Amino acid sequence: NKNILEEQVKDVKNENILEEQVKDVENKNILEEQVKMHKIYSHKQQSENIFIKSTDNFSKFLSYSSLSVSSTISLSKYCFTISLILNHSIGIGAYLNILQKRIILNNNSFLLLTGYKSLNKLLNTNYKNNLQLGGYNVLKNEGTVHRRSVNSYHGIKEVFLWMIYSTFDCKT
Repeated sequence: NKNILEEQVKDVKNENILEEQVKDVENKNILEEQVKMHKIYSHKQQSENIFIKSTDNFSKFLSYSSLSVSSTISLSKYCFTISLILNHSIGIGAYLNILQKRIILNNNSFLLLTGYKSLNKLLNTNYKNNLQLGGYNVLKNEGTVHRRSVNSYHGIKEVFLWMIYSTFDCKT
């Protein structure tokens, strides 16, 4: 009976040790989550501080842009992100789209940081239209655009397909 009792005491101690280890792992996971959230919050605060210091309209626009970019970068680190471009995306909008994990571009749409007329003047080139610079065929070869849609319905369908097949788990 004494041996059985000692075995039972050992089992209880082992169970307690296991429970403590499980709690340690849970606490570690909670702590890691809190650290991630703190990093995201700190990054957000820095971006907001940049915005608060802005005074004129141009600098407010730039600070909004920087806030959008920093938020998009933070989000794309922790979640699956996707852009559906149904019309044209130029400038900061194009940059925000490029930061996404996946891009679906509609036919006859383009994604550009600078338009063809400006580039023709700056570089003394002869581009005929924006599709030559940032159309689907150009961006697909560069690996920037991942799918093409023929209309809005098809584009939304592609977004849902990416979401279904995505195994990227949002960690925030």
